[in-house]
Amino acid sequence: MIFNYDNFPEELTILKRFTLAKGKIPYQLYYDPIKKTNKASSTDPSTWATFGEVLKVLSKNNDYSGIGIMLGYAQEYGKYLACFDFDHVIENENIDQNILDIINVMNTYTEISMSGKGIHVLFFTDKPLDIKHGIDLNNGKHIDIYFESHFIVLTNNIFQEHKTLRTINKNELNEIIGTYLSEYIDSEKDNEPEINSMEKNLNDKLTKEGLTLEKIFQYPEYMDKYPELSKFKKIGKKYYTKNPTHESETGTNFSFDPDKQMWHCWRHGSGGMQIEAIALLENILPCEEIKKGVWKNHPEEFKKILNIIKEK
Repeated sequence: MIFNYDNFPEELTILKRFTLAKGKIPYQLYYDPIKKTNKASSTDPSTWATFGEVLKVLSKNNDYSGIGIMLGYAQEYGKYLACFDFDHVIENENIDQNILDIINVMNTYTEISMSGKGIHVLFFTDKPLDIKHGIDLNNGKHIDIYFESHFIVLTNNIFQEHKTLRTINKNELNEIIGTYLSEYIDSEKDNEPEINSMEKNLNDKLTKEGLTLEKIFQYPEYMDKYPELSKFKKIGKKYYTKNPTHESETGTNFSFDPDKQMWHCWRHGSGGMQIEAIALLENILPCEEIKKGVWKNHPEEFKKILNIIKEK
């Protein structure tokens, strides 16, 4: 055994999702004569065991390098055990500030991987996100986001005192991904408003005339009503603050891109350009409704926004 599993998180030890490990390959406790293998499967709970059972075998058998756990729905908690798996992010004991920010804001059980160059951030969540799990970062760095049917080798090599496993709900996860990873996945493309040529021409015209998102957010009547509009901070290429019309788990669930003249809410997956921003700030439509095709169902509200723009 090359890893020490003393003081392992109690929240994990009660789960029956553990296996032995040789390198990155999971093994069950005993050889299966029917399947003619002793390898464990991420989709077959009969090949998993308890924390105590795998440690007992591990202490008596030098064939295995450690233990691991299967990610997925944990019946014991009624939640999903999930992981942010960062690869090649530790170099000469240094780690990028952006990745440190993610780890610190998640504030859950975090360990250094068996290679010494990766990071595992484990957490419980109420519902998996619909997101591709592989995301390429800068300079060969990579993150995989797993919610189920995946095996993680555990080292218990705690990273910066992040010892306690916690639950991160879907809203908070969306906000974390939107704040720190959006420039790599460009999720806004899936949420751009479906506008016809007239609407597009209008937004383009507004930009040329100087009615940009920046100017809209700086209108005194909006800044007086929504203090969050004065608290934008730049992260990557975008600016972030708390959504002015509803709560936020992170304080950064609302962003805008000055180059694209697009804003985005990371809690509801909503967003748009100037017209949609006015709809939001004037409370003409709730944030969660400002998505693709919104104006097809709200022609009167669209006319109301046009009148507001004329007055500005």
